[in-house]
Amino acid sequence: MFCGVKDSSGDFENMKAMAAAFPGFDVFAGTERYLLDVLRAGGVGTITATGNCTAPTCGAVYAAWRAGSPEADRLQEELTAQRLALQAYPAAAGLKELLARESGKASWRNVRPPFMALPPERAEQLVADMRKVRFRLPAMAA
Repeated sequence: MFCGVKDSSGDFENMKAMAAAFPGFDVFAGTERYLLDVLRAGGVGTITATGNCTAPTCGAVYAAWRAGSPEADRLQEELTAQRLALQAYPAAAGLKELLARESGKASWRNVRPPFMALPPERAEQLVADMRKVRFRLPAMAA
């Protein structure tokens, strides 16, 4: 028995159509970029790998939407900016670089083939990009 679907197509109109066509069938966006839109269309949330790191902002968007707060739109803009900044880098290497810097443990940079760690100049750019969007790793946020 199936009770829902994750739509990773990147096509919000498809997500919206599924939510409308199948009431009671849980529709999840495959990216945080469409979290608020899919909630408003009758979906139930998002399932996304980068959500492991954007969970606090995802939660804030969801809570604001549930409360009917106008803050939901601003929070979604922040969440979208974080997602777009993260996805500009290889996922494993980028997230591991952020973990290494936040924890002070260089061993976080270790990746298994075929993945490769970020070159130093890309790592510096990643950190700068993430600062611009006020990103903090949830497990290490103050």
